[in-house]
Amino acid sequence: MFKISGLLTLFVTFAFGAILFWTSQSVQDVERQLAKKKSVVGQEKETIRVLSTEWDYLNRPQRLEKLAIEGVGMGDVEGDSIDIFHDVSLIPEPVVPVLPSAKPVSFSRIEPAAQSDGEVSVQYDRGSFDALLENVGENMEGGE
Repeated sequence: MFKISGLLTLFVTFAFGAILFWTSQSVQDVERQLAKKKSVVGQEKETIRVLSTEWDYLNRPQRLEKLAIEGVGMGDVEGDSIDIFHDVSLIPEPVVPVLPSAKPVSFSRIEPAAQSDGEVSVQYDRGSFDALLENVGENMEGGE
């Protein structure tokens, strides 16, 4: 009897040891993957920091002014050198979009009507929507 319980204890101990070893290896693999991802995130943050610094350096007002004068040929703007706006009427008016005034279609009653060639046409009742609008208008005027 001692031999069976001893073998059983040895087997259970070995099984628990194998499970513990497998679990620790899995945790170590996940930790290695996490460390790699943290490293990549750190590199990306450093890259963003460097690019932000370069952007700030390239967009200095003194540098942009120098480039505008040398590269594009823009100089100081004098008040009398602007000939375009002597007359205010030369300034164009802003374009205002024109939206069509269309009433929405009411889908309260749909009555399909069969035609001779087998097609079905759909007719919409616009009266109920108009009545709704009149009701809303009366309620708005009465509430104010």
